[in-house]
Amino acid sequence: MLRILNAVDEETIDRLFAVYRQSMEDLSGRFEDGRIMRREYARFLAEFIREPGRLAAVEEEQGRWVSALRAIETAPGAWFLEALETDPELRGRGHARRLLNNVAEYVSRRGGRQLACLIRRTNQASIAAHRACGFQPTDKAPVNWDGEPDEESVRFECDLTCGKGGDGDASDHEGPGTSGSQL
Repeated sequence: MLRILNAVDEETIDRLFAVYRQSMEDLSGRFEDGRIMRREYARFLAEFIREPGRLAAVEEEQGRWVSALRAIETAPGAWFLEALETDPELRGRGHARRLLNNVAEYVSRRGGRQLACLIRRTNQASIAAHRACGFQPTDKAPVNWDGEPDEESVRFECDLTCGKGGDGDASDHEGPGTSGSQL
């Protein structure tokens, strides 16, 4: 089930740290200690979700957050996806595909026409998941939503006007710090 984060509290951070465990471990060396890292991430996420045209989404299964991503509307109807990750214990079970499809349906119902993202050339699992959701590689420069180049990645795009996506469960559901997709 898709959940859109609309508040940041300790539970939200705990649950996201579980999903993003591998990335957080990779980033931990940049911080003096784990408490500082958690505090900075909570501050970043709270600011991020307050901005218009930005959302943080999670896929939930049986009460557990299994996959997460952030999305930025870069132009009317055009969304850039970043930080897609699945809990390392739960990879290979289709959670990322469900999240991508649910986010595609969510933004499409709100006027979204295109999704884009960067994927590392070596990340075959992510490439396969995105392709299964209708994303195609492009020859466009691998530049993120903020104009930062990433030469190790390929830009993928998905045209939402062709009806691809949305085979996940984007049903309504409310919970602490989240809202259902409100379709």
